Amino acid sequence: HRIGSMVQCNHCKAFVWIQESLKSSKASNPLFSICCQHGEVNLPPIRTAPGLLELIAGETNDSRTFRSKIRLYNSALSFTSMGVNVDRELANGREGVYTFRVCGTVVHKIGSLLPPENGKAKFAQIY
Repeated sequence: HRIGSMVQCNHCKAFVWIQESLKSSKASNPLFSICCQHGEVNLPPIRTAPGLLELIAGETNDSRTFRSKIRLYNSALSFTSMGVNVDRELANGREGVYTFRVCGTVVHKIGSLLPPENGKAKFAQIY
């Protein structure tokens, strides 16, 4: 199954699938409510952290080292546990599709390589 290329919303420039356009819109000028509600919601653009951008796209020794080890970093973080406060009223599963809304900050919990003596293993220590 091929879903096709993504297009940009004319209002907020979010990338969306053409299949997410409103049925009432034309293929030549698709309208989307999934991102900005036809331009009614206007959020300031998210700025990329300059340090991260330099690591990803830069040409310094640190940048090249970061990119050469990016899979290792990803693997290390994949064994973390997520800490979050969940909005249980929205994520109640009583109606519609399941929605997961976070209140506050998302953190990744990662412990030491080995659990303390006589301690219970957690996070990556389990594996």
